[in-house]
Amino acid sequence: ARDGCVDDNGHGTHVAGLVAGDSVGAAPGAALYAAKVLDANGSGNEATVGLGIDWAIDRLPTLINMSLGSPQPSPMEEALVQAALEAGITICAAAGNEGRGKSYPAAYAGVISVAAVDHHNEHAYFSNIDPTVDVSAPGVDIMSCVPGGYAKLSGTSMASPLACGVTALIAATGCSGLESALESTSQELGVHEKYGAGLVRADIGVGALVHKIFNHKMQE
Repeated sequence: ARDGCVDDNGHGTHVAGLVAGDSVGAAPGAALYAAKVLDANGSGNEATVGLGIDWAIDRLPTLINMSLGSPQPSPMEEALVQAALEAGITICAAAGNEGRGKSYPAAYAGVISVAAVDHHNEHAYFSNIDPTVDVSAPGVDIMSCVPGGYAKLSGTSMASPLACGVTALIAATGCSGLESALESTSQELGVHEKYGAGLVRADIGVGALVHKIFNHKMQE
């Protein structure tokens, strides 16, 4: 992770666009930090990922999105994830594209693990099925920006930033307990191990919270 990093792969730009892109993002206008922890081939290790988490903790963003993962847990990575959570940062992470099993950091306690659904809100065949899945978001043929233009990509890497963007919208209402708010306003889809609490819904989540805030002020 370093200031002034350049996306030499394209994945990061696509992910960033899904969080906050003006035409493709869930939370247009959200302020972004970008930490480059993988190389031009999309490869990295627990050391580079750990440096990225530590870099983010120093800047205390409201949310961290991690569109990456490994089937193997890392004590160092887990400790840094817990440090971020203890600092008040909410973390969304890709549930994994192996079809079944855990992916880390998504499977660590306290992290919002995001599975993928297709255009029919059905489970994407590649999306990991596991008890640690918390919510779902679109992840098949998702349009977003890449260096020099736009492209459609598929994966839980796409689902996670969309869920992160919805969480950012919820955070903008002043709500605390972001994971709970996100899950409680998701649209139930079925088996928890596939979908978690269900499909994240910005309209339901933000609408319900704004209505609650409005009613509270009217009663003051």
